Amino acid sequence: MIRLVLADDEDLIRGALAALLNLEPDLDVAGEASDGDAAVSVALQERPDLVVLDLEMPPGDGLTAATQIRARLGVPIVLVTRHARPAILRRALEVGIGGFVPKTTPASRLAEIIRTVHGGRRYVDPQIAASAMAENPCPLTDRELELPPL
Repeated sequence: MIRLVLADDEDLIRGALAALLNLEPDLDVAGEASDGDAAVSVALQERPDLVVLDLEMPPGDGLTAATQIRARLGVPIVLVTRHARPAILRRALEVGIGGFVPKTTPASRLAEIIRTVHGGRRYVDPQIAASAMAENPCPLTDRELELPPL
């Protein structure tokens, strides 16, 4: 059984995804959170085997939460995003993210990716990877990338 913590700021999306993942015989959503700070707290409390985070969860972001969770627990992280920018992918890989997938990924496919990442391998959506390889280096500084869009 792979115990998960799931974090997304959209209640309907988080609840639906938790329900679908709980239908998988080897997955158990042990905790849920609606923002990055709560995700860190729930992960520390539940001690999951893997954490699934939405990238954009105001007031912070999933990448900050992922960095904190990785530093404290060392568990694999799968980032799910609506806006997969190549610069964010590079930052995610630098902090040790195990999976990077768009929100358009079907729940059954996400379950497979969770198993892959839990097994010690990485998964990056092929479309996101292709975009990252084709893009010129980002002209923004790390601080500029941290600021939320206007």
